Amino acid sequence: MAKPLLIVVSGPPGSGKTTLAKLLAAEIHCPLLCRDELKEGYVHTHGSADSATNRTVYEAFFAAIELLLNQQISLIAEAAFRHHVWAPRLEALQARAQLRLVVCQVDPALAQQRRRERQQTNPDWHRFHGDTDARLDNASQIYQPPELSVPTLHVTTTSGYEPALADIVSFVLDAYGGGETAVSNQIMNLTHNKLKIRNATVEDAPILCAWWNDGQVMAHAGFPHGLGISESKIIALLAQDNDRNRRLILEFDDEPIGEMNYRTVAENVAEIGIKICQTSQQNRGLGSTCLQILLDHLFMTLAYEKVILDTNLKNERAQHVYEKLGFRKVRTNVDAWQDQDGNWQSSVDYEITRKEFLNR
Repeated sequence: MAKPLLIVVSGPPGSGKTTLAKLLAAEIHCPLLCRDELKEGYVHTHGSADSATNRTVYEAFFAAIELLLNQQISLIAEAAFRHHVWAPRLEALQARAQLRLVVCQVDPALAQQRRRERQQTNPDWHRFHGDTDARLDNASQIYQPPELSVPTLHVTTTSGYEPALADIVSFVLDAYGGGETAVSNQIMNLTHNKLKIRNATVEDAPILCAWWNDGQVMAHAGFPHGLGISESKIIALLAQDNDRNRRLILEFDDEPIGEMNYRTVAENVAEIGIKICQTSQQNRGLGSTCLQILLDHLFMTLAYEKVILDTNLKNERAQHVYEKLGFRKVRTNVDAWQDQDGNWQSSVDYEITRKEFLNR
């Protein structure tokens, strides 16, 4: 069984670790546990902080992390994580989780400026945290991040992020792609004359972003204005690919022209999709050839027994291609869903078995 992922975001006061942790949580759709927010909850209950507050919150913080990990829930944990206090507890979690450590760093003068601005804009700060300027300045200057034998990324937060957010996302999600608990990742490289079908990689994020945000390309999928998706989000999605669920790039003469995907929806059953995104390469029969190549790989190499797909009822050309390849029309779903503009759309479901494919 794969271990859950624990992303630890650390850094001195004013380094921007909370902001980064929240961005990461939104990008990868992962719960976030912030130590300072737990402290605020404690003060809400008791009315004020006392000498025992930090220890109580510290224990509650790790108890919550352990509870989630024990239930196989991946999460992001954000706190200062000073080495001498936090490292022993983090090291103990390595048996339960795949750890990724992100350390935020910034010039101490800028960190001090950020802290003062935060206190000026939040009059309740001292009530909840009781931090004095002198203590925070000292803590920032002597801060020692946790030193663990886990993948670690240092992020400079002076102006934006260095490395970029997309690269940070790729780093933290790489836990799903390596190590003894990872799902197998075979390299697909199917060729036919000038056509090639290969795994999509993070290097394809810019072209996928352009295609997915193009309303003309995405209209039949119900998004006439495009998906409005970011490259960093696409990188996060690609990081989750494995042999049961994969995005593919179609190339003609070594140039990307479109995409395909397949995902396992039941035992020995795959659902597929295809888009020829470059308009200059549409209506040339390339999509039909790519489908034949992929079907042969799914049935003969990956041993699927059935492949299914659906298409918009208005997309008559696609229906003709599917039926010519041997797909059977299973049903028509009238007014089954609404597109981006709220217009009702109908779809057609198709399927083909391995036996049907071989006996065409």
